[in-house]
Amino acid sequence: ALAAIYREIKVSAEPLESDLLESSGDWAQRANDDADPRRINWHGFRIYEAVASRQRVLDLAVPMGFDGFYIAQKINLRWRSPWLAELRRTNRDAFLEECAEQIAAGYIFWRDRLGVTSPYAMPFNEPIGGYDELAGATPEDLVEILVRAGRRLRAAGFDRIRFVAPNGDTPVRTLALAKAILKDPEARAYVGAIGYHSYPVGGAYADIP
Repeated sequence: ALAAIYREIKVSAEPLESDLLESSGDWAQRANDDADPRRINWHGFRIYEAVASRQRVLDLAVPMGFDGFYIAQKINLRWRSPWLAELRRTNRDAFLEECAEQIAAGYIFWRDRLGVTSPYAMPFNEPIGGYDELAGATPEDLVEILVRAGRRLRAAGFDRIRFVAPNGDTPVRTLALAKAILKDPEARAYVGAIGYHSYPVGGAYADIP
């Protein structure tokens, strides 16, 4: 399968789905790693998906020409980190810092433990609309998360990494979100590409039947 994708079809660029799950164990144990977003408690993160992506995809696909990958460490309030939704309601500053910690943790782990870096970072997938993975977020939420995460990555030594954002479910929705992001000078400085989807969830392109 990998040979067909990377050697025959010659796919060379795509996000590597390899999110660290904030959990001390299995899916049922999803929770904040600890109460201090400035400190990464690695015991509170599940690393299985990242290690598997390195060993079972990247190590095999790179020799076949897969060299345009970028790592996806996405904020998702609906199923991956539902505890973040309550924190957003009760303590906005802590919510933003926890989002920044979660994004930074993924790239730090890949760099320091797996020896892999990427030029781009993917923090969102259909954050507003579509799968609505930020569950009721506003464009201002996206701006503030990118600013906090950008600062955190720079402080961790990622001087050149840039975000692919906002990855909306349609070009029209993406354009509106991108305008809000790029209007903010600090958020704009951290953005390297506009990611968008050419299909709506439930549309003919995404759902043949």
